[in-house]
Amino acid sequence: MNDRKLSDQLTRLTKPERPIFAVIGPTASGKTSRALALADNLLADYQGVNLISVDSRQVYRGLEILTGADVPKKFKQVDNFSLLPHPFYQHQKKSIRLHGISIVDLKKDWSVSHFLDFASYIIDWSVKHKRAVILVGGTGLYHRQLRLLLEGKEMIDVPPNPEIREKAEKMSVRQLQNWLKEVDKEKLARMNQSDKNNPRRLIRAIEIASTPLPSRISLKTQWQRKFDYQMISVFPDNLDQLKVKIRKRVIGRLNNGVVEEVKHLLRLDLSPTSQVMTTLGVPEMRQFLIGKLTKAELIDLWALHEFQYAKRQLVWWRKHL
Repeated sequence: MNDRKLSDQLTRLTKPERPIFAVIGPTASGKTSRALALADNLLADYQGVNLISVDSRQVYRGLEILTGADVPKKFKQVDNFSLLPHPFYQHQKKSIRLHGISIVDLKKDWSVSHFLDFASYIIDWSVKHKRAVILVGGTGLYHRQLRLLLEGKEMIDVPPNPEIREKAEKMSVRQLQNWLKEVDKEKLARMNQSDKNNPRRLIRAIEIASTPLPSRISLKTQWQRKFDYQMISVFPDNLDQLKVKIRKRVIGRLNNGVVEEVKHLLRLDLSPTSQVMTTLGVPEMRQFLIGKLTKAELIDLWALHEFQYAKRQLVWWRKHL
């Protein structure tokens, strides 16, 4: 998106009393710069702006280079726990804050439920302090689930739960029915006989019912009245240009210390299936570090996987817009 298109989009945006703007698009599309331009535009009408990173990997502390945690210039980290219960980045001159970068230990999990609870807190705080909210990041599931929550709709995109599935594999249909009855008896009552006797559907229902909703979910009906959700899409005009940009970013990460980041991560000896170990770049870097890939092969493979991910993001967004 060029600057003129962005300017036209900003002009068309309405500015309600308490807005939530979502800046969406694939990796390397320039979402952060667009969000900052929007934040500058909003400062004239609000007491400040809170940007919330909607990224399932940039939350991890110690993988900032690998994940491309793009902290803008003139922002510095603040650990003011009397103000908010998590570190955030504050613009040195403007009332703009960036939340959700480098706040989770590498050994801890981060899920859609964690994100909803985290984002809910910031949104609630923004209401009280008359600040606009901008959601920026490429994890489409997080965007969609937060919007469902704001609109008072049921969460439906709960990811698979390995622990539940491992336990469920050893159970009979009757045992699965009893488990679902314990966690959501209304759901079991609504199921038809075919679904009640289908292990796969019972397990899925248990997963959804067992996913904790945010502690602030009771505020969702208030949010429906107070917030106006508006979306800005930042989609590339040319996929070939995006491919080149992604490759440059991979090379830049290699030149800026990503090898040491991944070495530190691997020393933690985490499960290969843990969320942080499946982050794009980690499997590729691991092969490089044990000598299975040359540096040139690493760049090619990592850039290819990043580009494939960007294309999947585009498909996802076009389906859900």
